[in-house]
Formats: sequence, structure tokens, C-alpha cells
Amino acid sequence: MLAMYNTARVIFSTSIGASMNKVGRKNYIIIGFILMIISTAVFGALYWVPVHQKWVFFGLALAARFVQGIGGTILQVAG
Repeated sequence: MLAMYNTARVIFSTSIGASMNKVGRKNYIIIGFILMIISTAVFGALYWVPVHQKWVFFGLALAARFVQGIGGTILQVAG
């Protein structure tokens, strides 16, 4: 699960850097913060996933971590 963050960074860092002039630095920073907030909220909501649905928990955790990696990449490149 920890590797999903770095996987997202590797995949999206070049495309984010290349499109920085089109979207704008300020817009990217706002998008990055929104993605980080959403992914953190999903991690918090995983508390209510029943224990017997471990694959749902694992899948949502991987997706949230991937989105967190995208948000972190946007903030790193734009900042």
C-alpha cells in the first residue's frame, strides 16, 4: 500500500510538469489540496468498513493512497 504513493508520483510527475502552463500553478495547488483532503477523508471513512470485507477495505485503501500520491505530486511540482 505504501508503494502506491510513489507509483502515482512516477506516473504523473512528468505529465503534471508538462501541463503546468496550461492549467496554471495556482489551479494545480488548489486541485492538489482537494485531492489530498478527499484521500485523507476516505482513509478516515475506512474505519466503518466491516471486518469481513477485507478486500473492499484493501481496494479502497489502495485507491485512496494512489489519489494521495497524485495530490502530493501536484503539490510538489506546483510548489
